[in-house]
Amino acid sequence: MTLLRLYTEYSIGSGECRVREISKKASMLGYTSVAKTDKGTLAGSVEFSSLSAANNVNGIIGCEVKTFLLGEEITLLLYAKDESGITGLNVYSSFMMTEKSGYIPEKSLNKYSTGIIAIWIENRKIISQSKEKAKNILRLLQGYFPSLYAGLERIPTEPTEVTTALHGFFKENHTECVITNPVYMTEKENVEALMLIDYLKNGEKTTVSDRENFYLRSAKETKELFSHLPEVIENTEKIGAGCNFRFQTNTLHLPSFPTENPRELLREKAFSGLEKLNCNGEQYINRLNSELSVIEKMGFSDYFLITEDFVSYARENNIPSGYGRGSGVGSLTAYALGITKVDPVEKGLIFERFLNEERVSMPDFDVDVGDEDREKLIRYGIEKYGKKYLCGIANYSRYALRQIVKNISKYCGYTGTEIIDNIPDKVGITVDEAIKGSPSLEKEVSRNEKAREVLRLCRLIEGRPRAVSPHPSGVILTPKPLINYVPLTAYNDETLCQYSMDDCGKLGILKIDFLGIKYLTAIQKAKSLIKEPIYEDIPPMDERVFKMLQKGDTLGVFQLESEGMKELLKKVKPESIDELCHVISLYRPGPIAFIDDYIKGKN
Repeated sequence: MTLLRLYTEYSIGSGECRVREISKKASMLGYTSVAKTDKGTLAGSVEFSSLSAANNVNGIIGCEVKTFLLGEEITLLLYAKDESGITGLNVYSSFMMTEKSGYIPEKSLNKYSTGIIAIWIENRKIISQSKEKAKNILRLLQGYFPSLYAGLERIPTEPTEVTTALHGFFKENHTECVITNPVYMTEKENVEALMLIDYLKNGEKTTVSDRENFYLRSAKETKELFSHLPEVIENTEKIGAGCNFRFQTNTLHLPSFPTENPRELLREKAFSGLEKLNCNGEQYINRLNSELSVIEKMGFSDYFLITEDFVSYARENNIPSGYGRGSGVGSLTAYALGITKVDPVEKGLIFERFLNEERVSMPDFDVDVGDEDREKLIRYGIEKYGKKYLCGIANYSRYALRQIVKNISKYCGYTGTEIIDNIPDKVGITVDEAIKGSPSLEKEVSRNEKAREVLRLCRLIEGRPRAVSPHPSGVILTPKPLINYVPLTAYNDETLCQYSMDDCGKLGILKIDFLGIKYLTAIQKAKSLIKEPIYEDIPPMDERVFKMLQKGDTLGVFQLESEGMKELLKKVKPESIDELCHVISLYRPGPIAFIDDYIKGKN
């Protein structure tokens, strides 16, 4: 059975279905194909497609869009049948998410319909008011979309005569019907979560949701609802069989640097840079040749030139930038180009951790720049490559525990102070983690029924997308116009890719991290206020500095100012730059378990 209409958590403020749960639940209920049809947006589609495949479900990529025809608001479900269809779907979704009106202009409907299946839904009102107008709208839609269907919805209490009459009308007008019962929640009991989502969106408490009937029924139940129209069930299955689009996650889409021979230019710049750094020894020459050979084989010459161009622009325009961070610092090529300022040979850093022939993945430089000048760098990229090729990435902020406790406590008529004050200070913490990590909260929950109720409701909401904003560092750059690869959305005057940074990486799209660091801005301003020159060769060993670090006196020091890091510095008591690197490397998931072993070894 095929499910053609489902709204996930990415229909922010209206959908309850969590992407990670849909395909597994649908498979258990007898569905072989499921379409994700969020309102306007394609966000979460890459993850949905991957999880569907893992659960042996055909994940159909679609979305709900709106337009105006003959003065009437028309709602359509659009689906990608194949590769050409996903490009059209990107365009339609981008219209929905970037047009201030929130509607697709009629003149654009037929331009991108290749590979698209369209279903006209929410059509009852127009038909009941004027069948003649409904016929004319159908003729227009048939002209715009070669693969057009009409959607029928039915709840158990509705007489079969209603859908039978609608089916008859569409048959008379040469349009096949399919089942489009909307699904807003994965379980019938989740109507409570749906009401909470409504409350968080509108600030008004309701006792009954207008969508309480729109849960994920079993395939058997859905078929029974339309058993009087077997042809409609067959048509629904045809769409499931006809949509076979899959995201390509094994192809890299690398843009070109504007030069005739990128390989030659990269070699020229790299060896010239090495000479300027006085790194002329055989070890350096051999390593650079080896790195360049790998870079060329993997097709990343353009990527290095593009990154070098951005970093050079920053330095030439007095934009403060970092010395390099992450695995990219292991590249001698990057050091020679000036992308980084750390000698990987001297420091014993490994190039293969950054780029490896045996692991084909997009390399990823972290470029740190002053926070007040980050936009200048992005504007430079848009001017050089074009706004159709470069944009920011959407960041979906999630409901944080403290915030939802505050909101849901109000919903329950409770202060929530006893809960909020006892939540551990950890980003992204869940209800269960908070109770486990705070004995005082655990005690409060065990004795306070109101607190238990608030946290029960919080579990229904935690981790859901709350709002969209630009990712603080990521931008993407594509070889062809963005719309060929990703759908777009608008944030104020900025254009963003709807997909997350991780999803862009899975699709093989070049992403560059320009992280705006306020401390770089502060350092630059401090330099400008000092009358005597400040030189780049400040000695890396200063006993007074390390004494401050050992006491955890790190307010305003990038990566070292969190409370956890301060405690770690007090325990480890670093005495050199290398030991400071060890501290930063240890303070992350995985290695953090070996901190005590490291301290024992050091002492």
